Amino acid sequence: MSCERERLFVIRPPVRPKGLLAGKNKRILAIIASGASYKEARLSALDHAIPYLRFIFGFMGITDIQFIQAGGTAAVAQGRISPKDFLAPYLNQMPRSVGVQ
Repeated sequence: MSCERERLFVIRPPVRPKGLLAGKNKRILAIIASGASYKEARLSALDHAIPYLRFIFGFMGITDIQFIQAGGTAAVAQGRISPKDFLAPYLNQMPRSVGVQ
């Protein structure tokens, strides 16, 4: 992902950068897959992806962001769960996240 100056943000001294996508009713549904599940309280401090993406999208002016955390992909790689069974709850969650019933 890149932030292209003059397309996604502008800097006009002495003011801070201004995201050019602000106020344009942009929404993001970000699906994040990881080997472990960072939803657990003891691992939540290790989740750097969501705070980073919130910052980057906020820098561009997008604040309406929903995340689906598909953690635990290591179980698929290790053969403890099938890809179909792993994806089922997330595939069901996506339509609700974007407002489709």
